[in-house]
Amino acid sequence: MSVKKNGMKIIVFTVIIIVLAVGFLLSHFSSSQEILEGIVDTDEINIASKVTGRIDELHVKEGDNIHNKQLIVSLFDKQTTESARQAKENLEAAIASQEKAHNGERSEYIESLKASWISAQADEKNVKMLSDRIINLYDNSRAVSAQERDDAVAKYNIARQKTNSAYEQYMQAKRGNREEDIRIADANVNAAKAAFDSAQSLVNELSVTAKNNGQISKRFANEGELVSAGTPIYSMVDLNNLWVTVNLREDRFNALKIGDTIEGSIPALKNRNVKFKVFFINPKANFATWRATRQSSGYDVRTFEVRLRSEENVEGMRPGMSVIFDWPVNHDAK
Repeated sequence: MSVKKNGMKIIVFTVIIIVLAVGFLLSHFSSSQEILEGIVDTDEINIASKVTGRIDELHVKEGDNIHNKQLIVSLFDKQTTESARQAKENLEAAIASQEKAHNGERSEYIESLKASWISAQADEKNVKMLSDRIINLYDNSRAVSAQERDDAVAKYNIARQKTNSAYEQYMQAKRGNREEDIRIADANVNAAKAAFDSAQSLVNELSVTAKNNGQISKRFANEGELVSAGTPIYSMVDLNNLWVTVNLREDRFNALKIGDTIEGSIPALKNRNVKFKVFFINPKANFATWRATRQSSGYDVRTFEVRLRSEENVEGMRPGMSVIFDWPVNHDAK
């Protein structure tokens, strides 16, 4: 019995030794290795129109890869298109007036004014001859009355004014428009062109195109719906501009600096190890991620946002994936 008891004591003692050894090893490992978790992130871009319109056709769907300047949505708005048409007509009218101001009147019109002036000269000459006869009769023999003489003089004055008026019209048409009139015509064209360009730009906005490459992640509207200016129609992500965001405790703030490289594993990609380089450290603590745990120093530990970008093209890495970084204790002492 004593031998059996001694054997049991040895077994129990051995088990205690093993448990203590395993506990020591686990404690040593946990003190020398800690996990820092990050999330893959990227830019999320909302695709919207600058004008209000009804969706005529959606050209892409969720999950589609799109490229820069690709047509995404076709909108329709009658008021926008009619405003552009009216602006185009106003521009054409302003251009016609400008050409008229620069070129002057047509030669046929100038010749007709010249003919009118020559005709007025002939009429004036005839009226003058008749007026001179009546005046001579009155002055020499009083064969006509004073009233008849005054009427003859008035008719001659009227004929002379008509001749002068015809001459001025002819010379004005021949000289062309004044410099001030030409400048006014040029300014009217510039104003009409600006109005047309503005109206046409709104028409162009009815065809919504992508401004960069990416992948459609969410659709917010359907065909036939009326969408306001600035309202997102699609949301897309840029898979060529991925980074990893980690929240670094303030007691480790000096452990990393911009340009440092650390290695992390991606569980979603079979724990593939990838090297990441720090390219951004938020200069202000992120108050939204406080740690509600009291440290030995007796204060709540805040965190700083740190962004890292992979040094290689990691195929299959997507926004939202986790990246695990091993953080040795001696790394805190940098």
